[in-house]
Amino acid sequence: EHYIQFIGSHRIFIGIFYGFMAAMGLINLFLFVTSRNISTLLYAGYVICLSLLLAGSQGLAYRFLWPESILFQKYSSLLFASLMVYFSSSFTAKLLDIKYKFTPLCKFYNAISIAIFLYIACMFILPFRVTLLLLIPMVLIAFFFVFLTTIYIAFKGKTVAKYLSVARCSLLFSALFSIAGSNGWTSVN
Repeated sequence: EHYIQFIGSHRIFIGIFYGFMAAMGLINLFLFVTSRNISTLLYAGYVICLSLLLAGSQGLAYRFLWPESILFQKYSSLLFASLMVYFSSSFTAKLLDIKYKFTPLCKFYNAISIAIFLYIACMFILPFRVTLLLLIPMVLIAFFFVFLTTIYIAFKGKTVAKYLSVARCSLLFSALFSIAGSNGWTSVN
C-alpha cells in the first residue's frame, strides 16, 4: 500500500517536471521564432537535451518516445549529454558576450564545440565503452570551464554572469547530489 502511494506521487512529480521542461523548451523555441534571438534557441536546445538525457537514463524516453529503437536508446545518453554541453556552453558564451568582451576565452569555447562535434562524429565508430569513458572527462572539463569562466566574468562586474553563477551553483549541487545518490553514498529519498 505504501509502495503504491509512493509510485503514484512519484509519477505525478515526474510528470510535472517533464511538463515544465517541455514548456520551457517550447516557450524558448517560440521566443526564438518571434525575436530571432539566438540565445533563446541555444537555451531551448539545452533544456530539450537535458530533458531527453534524463528521460533516456530513466527509461522513460525508451518507453514512450522511441520504444522500437534499442540502438538509439543505447547511444541516446551519450548523444544528449554531449549536445547538452554544447548548447550550455554556447548559450553561456552568447549570453555573456564572450566573443566581443572576453575574446581570449572565446578560443576555449570554440574548442569545446569542436571537441563535442568530433566526439559525436566518432561516437558510432568507436566501441561504446570507449565513447562512454571519453564522455565523462569531456563533460566534466567543459562544465567546470564554463562554470569558472562564468564566475570570473561575474567578478568582473557583469550582472548577468552573477545570476548565471548562482544557477550553475545550484545545478552543480544537484548533479553532485544525484551522483552521490546513484553511487549509494547518500540516500536521495
